Amino acid sequence: MAARLLGRYELRRLVGKGAMGQVYEAWDPNLDRPVAIKTVRMDRLSDAEAREFEARLRVEARSAARLQHPNIVTLYDTGREDSAAFLVLEYVDGDDLQRHLAVRRRLGLAQAAQIMQGLLAALGYAHSRGVIHRDVKPANMLLPAEGGVKLTDFGVARLQGSGEATFTKHGVLLGTARYMAPEQLKGLRLDGRADIFAAGIVLYEMLAGLRPFSGDNEFAMMHSILTHEPQSLCLLRPDLPGRLDRVVARALAKDRDERYATAELFAADLRLAVADDEDLTLPPAEWAAAPRAAV
Repeated sequence: MAARLLGRYELRRLVGKGAMGQVYEAWDPNLDRPVAIKTVRMDRLSDAEAREFEARLRVEARSAARLQHPNIVTLYDTGREDSAAFLVLEYVDGDDLQRHLAVRRRLGLAQAAQIMQGLLAALGYAHSRGVIHRDVKPANMLLPAEGGVKLTDFGVARLQGSGEATFTKHGVLLGTARYMAPEQLKGLRLDGRADIFAAGIVLYEMLAGLRPFSGDNEFAMMHSILTHEPQSLCLLRPDLPGRLDRVVARALAKDRDERYATAELFAADLRLAVADDEDLTLPPAEWAAAPRAAV
């Protein structure tokens, strides 16, 4: 049976669905390499929704085009064919962190710290080029089979100075509420410290096996982020170094002026907090221990 084509690309299998549409494993016959393709089916949307989703796809393309970093999924190409707009991205053979945590629930300090260092390197680089991700979460962090981490899905990113809003014109909050900073939930203008807050939630979740803020619904979750202080990480995990609590507390400060100003400062404090605890060199076999799926 002939392969289904999108432009020159051969679509091999559907591997996921996200806020922007569907994601396929595909093949680029010109360059003889696998790629990932994210599509948005415009014919399933109203005219207003189609314009808005295509605009968000353009934002992602502009954001990703600025970014060439080993911890960020590379954008190769963009296109439009019939009713589908699409992005062509680097193919990553491995699970995302959300699936990894679903199997393992929580991680050891060495693996969590290594993932965080990669994430913070990606964020520091993006912020230095004027890009705020705004949707940092485990589902957007891919774990290649060979180790490391790659940040993906800049679909709700904002280019600093571009005027991109926190809300769509239809009043929908962009991003994932359970990983949002207080200022993001309030609809305030954002800077990189919103991503720092989300990274703090990810670190807490990797080590504790649960998120620091909870709620039975989106409103309750938002209320928890705005008003509640998380339980001490070291009370949940007495095996962790006590200095780690201070690092997490600063990353999750509700007042962004009390938060880490940069990803680099967060990364430096995290290194100091875990430096005497254990060797942070993680053998590749650790990454392969959980079931993998191509993303």
